[in-house]
Amino acid sequence: MITKCLFSGLWIVAFICSLFFVNAWQLELFGASILTLFIWAAMTLSTHAKTQWAFPKLWTLRFLGAFWLLSFLSILHSDIVNISLMAFCFFSALPLSVFVFLMQSEANPESFKQSAQTISYILALILGGLGLWAMAQFFFLQEYFGQRAHHPLANPNSLAALLCLGLFPALGWLLHSKTKKPKALSTLLCILLFGGIASTASRGIFFAFIAFLPIFGFLMRAQLKPNLNWLLALFVGFTLLFLATSYNQEGSNVLASRVLDTIALNDKDISNNRFNIWSGAWNVVKEHWLIGTGFGTFFLYYPEFKLPTDPFTAFYAHNDPMQYWAELGIAGFILFYLFVFSIVITALKTLSLKNLTTQHRTIITACSCSIGAIILHTHISFNFYNLSILFVLGFLLSVLLWTCKQYTPTIGVKYINFPNTMNNTPRVALTFIPFLFIGFIFLAFVTSEHYTNKARDNMLAGNLEGFADDIMRANKTSFQGNYRSYLLAANVPLSLLEEGQGKFSEDQRKEIYDQTIFYLNQSKNLNPRSSASFYYLGKIQKFVPASFASKETKTPETYFKQALKLDPKHIGARIELAKLYAQNGDKGSELKTLEGGLQYYYNTSYAIEYYQYLSRLYLESGDVVKTQSMLGKVHTLKKRISRQEARKELPQLWQK
Repeated sequence: MITKCLFSGLWIVAFICSLFFVNAWQLELFGASILTLFIWAAMTLSTHAKTQWAFPKLWTLRFLGAFWLLSFLSILHSDIVNISLMAFCFFSALPLSVFVFLMQSEANPESFKQSAQTISYILALILGGLGLWAMAQFFFLQEYFGQRAHHPLANPNSLAALLCLGLFPALGWLLHSKTKKPKALSTLLCILLFGGIASTASRGIFFAFIAFLPIFGFLMRAQLKPNLNWLLALFVGFTLLFLATSYNQEGSNVLASRVLDTIALNDKDISNNRFNIWSGAWNVVKEHWLIGTGFGTFFLYYPEFKLPTDPFTAFYAHNDPMQYWAELGIAGFILFYLFVFSIVITALKTLSLKNLTTQHRTIITACSCSIGAIILHTHISFNFYNLSILFVLGFLLSVLLWTCKQYTPTIGVKYINFPNTMNNTPRVALTFIPFLFIGFIFLAFVTSEHYTNKARDNMLAGNLEGFADDIMRANKTSFQGNYRSYLLAANVPLSLLEEGQGKFSEDQRKEIYDQTIFYLNQSKNLNPRSSASFYYLGKIQKFVPASFASKETKTPETYFKQALKLDPKHIGARIELAKLYAQNGDKGSELKTLEGGLQYYYNTSYAIEYYQYLSRLYLESGDVVKTQSMLGKVHTLKKRISRQEARKELPQLWQK
């Protein structure tokens, strides 16, 4: 009994942590989720290492395993190793869940069935609660969360996708139940989940659900007629929720309006900037099509390749197969679709069997439609880059594959045995070693990020002693491998040089300069994609004599241009480069450099100086129209920033 509870409980704890329910603790919850997952997997595998490991010989597992291996190998050629390793651990929630659950099903089918049932009920409770919480956000808490529900996740579409994973199983539960109580509970669960989806106003997941609903109905057609009254009640509930969530302060942010815009092919709304993001992502793919940039590094490469028509800088490609191609190369793209097609073929083959029981047909249909909807939606979103979704996908996929295997005797079992001469202790030790090794490095990087964030907070609060201590801890725990800590450490000596003119002797200034250069070079070497490192390397030379620079040091102009190459939206580098041209009397290059940034959208206070700078140049040239245009941008940006600052925050209990 203890083993069963541990088997179910640790996985559930890892899933709950993956929801990042406290905004200020996202990093810590991420670390807790992955480490708990590793503990769960290691303990389960070590328990069966005393005999043997058994896995079904399924192509789905082969393709998933190959993709998992490819993601690990990408760490070896990634320019930013710590990010790729953390991304690998992040993605491991899916394959580890699938492989460990299926191994448990082969070792003890009855125990797996009981554990799966327990996990299903707990997931239903959690997802139902999230649906209710999403509706509370929409109807009562818009001043805190905005007009589209999203908490505890950062993105409304991700929350909708997570809720959708439970919607088809809930429908299956309704159709398969024989008594009123489970039918009533499943109906309530369906309404909560759909209400949550409607509250997010996620039209993508809505269309994905609608696309698979007829498939679900066709496959479950024998169960529809006996449940017509319940289905009618469900339809009424769905309709009322759809209409109720159509009332909002701004109609454009409700599900009904967004759905109608899509159906009407409203050019201003239909793509929601997706076409621009995909074009930029495709530029990354073309440059790194063979082996990719390294798992999880897309957001570092995208700024260089994004289109000016993309008003924002995306962290994801909003198309997971394309992003896998960008990060893992062509093999990642191919393996993803082989994995998807193998699921479809396995499910269809089993559903075509005549001896399939109603219960198993319901399980296969519900799991397949849930997974299918998420895969369809992930072509316009980033579901496979959401930790909580990966957990639930892994569980549903393991249940689906296990159920299908019961009807396919020809599917063999792959046994992995330790040598017979090896006793239990070394078997358990060997099982734990990979998890301990990767988990230790992962924990080191997470801890380093934790101290880096603390250092940033201390610096903003003016606590320089605490800042220095946390930076030292961040460097130590990451084995000097965290570029962010070096970049942050450079801020203090850089500020001393900038603000302490005349306060330091030449020797002191040289010492501070050398220290800053060391930090910036370390940051640049650890992350060659860091535009901030190049920006600071150029800026620091403004505050010291040219004699301080070594022979390897490049000109400020070179550094600023490199920063703009990596991120054309870098306002600081653009302004500093323009000032250099102005000092050299090159007014044409000054204006051209500044005007090159007008094609981008800015939402930070730094852009105010940028627009003011341009307005002065236009005023000097006598162009009144352009001067007024720049001043208008300043006014608009100030209003936008003030609205953001005035937005209410939840009580501290919810923030931290």
